[in-house]
Amino acid sequence: MTDKGAAPMVREMPVLDIAGNGYRVRKLGLQQIGHLAKIYAAYSSLTARAAMLQSISDPTLLGTFLLDACAIAFDEVVELLASVIGIDAGISDKRMAKLREEHDRRNAQRLENGQEEVAWVAPSNGGTIRDPETFPLDALVDVIEAVIAHDDVVSFFDKFRRMLKGPALKNLTKRLSAESIASKKGTGGRTKKS
Repeated sequence: MTDKGAAPMVREMPVLDIAGNGYRVRKLGLQQIGHLAKIYAAYSSLTARAAMLQSISDPTLLGTFLLDACAIAFDEVVELLASVIGIDAGISDKRMAKLREEHDRRNAQRLENGQEEVAWVAPSNGGTIRDPETFPLDALVDVIEAVIAHDDVVSFFDKFRRMLKGPALKNLTKRLSAESIASKKGTGGRTKKS
């Protein structure tokens, strides 16, 4: 093999300008799939989950899905978007409430022991994705657009679509379907369809 200037092409990840700060879009991987799985799990009904899977079969619909998912899995969407640009996700309202409960419990113990109460000082979300000075509302659109156009996302969905159309998934579906209609041991054979 000769070296005639043929080097592997490495794509430079875009840098998003958000409130005057540059955030390099990261390479995406299992961490982001984990966040998507948590978002998926937040959908309580099978119908809603099926609709969600159908909506993310195309990367252009992923943006709409992420906005829709804010209603039921806000913290998970925030964590996903923060992981895409490498910004601290901050402290969720749920976590903040738990910290306040713990503080109040400790204060009750202090009072029982004749000690002085300590004032609650909420942890700051300054400098995190939850801080509107650091991450204004319109930046949400910039990050979602970066996700939709991300080479890793486009490649993932191309392979995902091929898998859905491929023989391996069809064979698995057939086997699972056959197992589900087969009778259990001692019940007298297969169930007749009407």
